[in-house]
Formats: sequence, C-alpha cells, structure tokens
Amino acid sequence: MEEDWQASAYQKFIASATVCFAKALNRKVTGSLNEWVMAATSSLESGEIAPHDVGFGLNDLLFLAIASEVDQGYGRPKDGFKRLSVGK
Repeated sequence: MEEDWQASAYQKFIASATVCFAKALNRKVTGSLNEWVMAATSSLESGEIAPHDVGFGLNDLLFLAIASEVDQGYGRPKDGFKRLSVGK
C-alpha cells in the first residue's frame, strides 16, 4: 500500500483494526472475490510475475462489485479503496 501512496490509510483503517468475517452481501461481491483469488493463483503459478508485483496487477482488475456511479459498471480495487478511505 505504501507504493500505491496509501500508507496513511493502511495505518488508519487496517493496521489498527480487528479482523472479523461476515457473509457476502450479494453474488457480485462473492464473484469478485473468487475472480481475484483465481487471478492471483494464476499469476503466481505461471511464474512470469514476481510475487511482489502480483498485487499491483490485482489492483488494476475491473470488478462489478466495486463500481461507483462514474465507473460505468466496473471499478478497480485501488480506486474503490481510495473512495472508502476518504469517505466518498
């Protein structure tokens, strides 16, 4: 997150947080998470991308569940996190 200029958001929202598990609210969320896991697994198994760089590729994937009104249906995880961290 530091390399995405989100270190302060990490410290504020993640490092000091308690982890809890919950049900997915809808199938879009579940589908997006499954897609993210499959993309990460595929990238790591191919060996073409360094493990450090896999996260950067995952943050550029488009997902339906992350979209905002201006995203025209799909959004990127890093953009969604930025919106959440500033409260918009």
